[in-house]
Amino acid sequence: MSKDITNSSGSSNIRGISASQLSKLVWYSLDLKQNLLVFGNPGFGKTEIVIKTVEEYIENVDKKEGRKIKYSVLNLSSMESIDLNGLPLIINTENNHSNQLKNDNKNSSVVSVSGNNNFFSCSNYVEGNNLNNLKVHFIQPEFLHSDGVDELVLILDEINRASVDVINAILPAFNSKGKRIGVHKLPDKTTIFCMANYEGIGIYDLPEALYSRSLIFYLNPSFSEVLKYFSSKYNSKNTFLNFLKSSYANIPEDFGNSSDINYNKGIEINARNLEKVLDIFEKSEEIDLPENIRNLMIAGAVGNDMLYKFIEYEKQMKKINPKNFFTEEKDEFFRELIENFEPSKNAFLIDIVPVVISMIDEKNIKTFLDTCFLLYDSGYKESAVSFLRKLGETERKRVILEKVLDKDTKYLERIYTVFEYNKV
Repeated sequence: MSKDITNSSGSSNIRGISASQLSKLVWYSLDLKQNLLVFGNPGFGKTEIVIKTVEEYIENVDKKEGRKIKYSVLNLSSMESIDLNGLPLIINTENNHSNQLKNDNKNSSVVSVSGNNNFFSCSNYVEGNNLNNLKVHFIQPEFLHSDGVDELVLILDEINRASVDVINAILPAFNSKGKRIGVHKLPDKTTIFCMANYEGIGIYDLPEALYSRSLIFYLNPSFSEVLKYFSSKYNSKNTFLNFLKSSYANIPEDFGNSSDINYNKGIEINARNLEKVLDIFEKSEEIDLPENIRNLMIAGAVGNDMLYKFIEYEKQMKKINPKNFFTEEKDEFFRELIENFEPSKNAFLIDIVPVVISMIDEKNIKTFLDTCFLLYDSGYKESAVSFLRKLGETERKRVILEKVLDKDTKYLERIYTVFEYNKV
């Protein structure tokens, strides 16, 4: 459940939303042409969620309705006003060609003309030219080109880290009519999504005009939502991913709470930093990354506390090899199991569920099921139920299970008994 941001009096100020809610808001805002201003802590996927949803929306309407929509992503914190207004070009209108401009000043350069014809009078005297014939043309930036486009979507990242000049250049884009950036006209059907960091170094106040022309929210995704996204992106055998799913990581659901963030140190448990570590693990085998260097990198991304938790998790993982779930010789497996884990301590066995499930195939599934039933009979009931439930929830593995159940009712009856007893 997302939390609202509260003001000093404790009353609700900005509505907190989840990642899935943000995605839906973006989708329907594109239908309704509503601008959004989304606050949130760094590294929680604001921009990525918006981009992904916009891309899916564009693909959908292009196929169904043939509407042509273009989107551009701008990181305003790294831009200057000239990036939005475009480069100025002095033109001699008497000849109507920029290269006809008499120019003895070798320090200036002439750039080719493109985009819309936006002209302003030139107030500077240029020797050798008739002042009345000189005009200034601002070259339209590529991201604003909208020829053949029905609608434009602007995704403005880090808007409250932008300079005053940049903010002044984009404000007219929020007009209900006559939308523009600098001197460049925008399509009437222009929708703007702004992302802003909730607090931290280098944050500036935004003008009231921007607030009044946007719907305002605060993104506070739960850890479950972030974990679901990671699971869709990374290999199920990624060791750090399985650690995050375990009880060892012990990351709270509301880990996006802004009060827990320390911007001065920069080492935070947020989605972006966790993703850095997941990327390291995804590629570590390719380059044969030494374990000590890998651990230093983990600490550099998410801090020492998380590193120590991961090291403890790895030690436990080595005590029970997931491959033992598929061995015909169960005695050694259960001897080690009982030595290391009391039946009342099911947590670790539950932690390795994703790894074990990923190893199931048509050849070993019956051996796996036999192991689950032995676990259940030996007192590891919670773990056995977790394995069987996950097996049923994983689509590709469920297909394998269904083939076994169709041929052998013994397994079907036993699974039914386990689930019925535990009210699953």
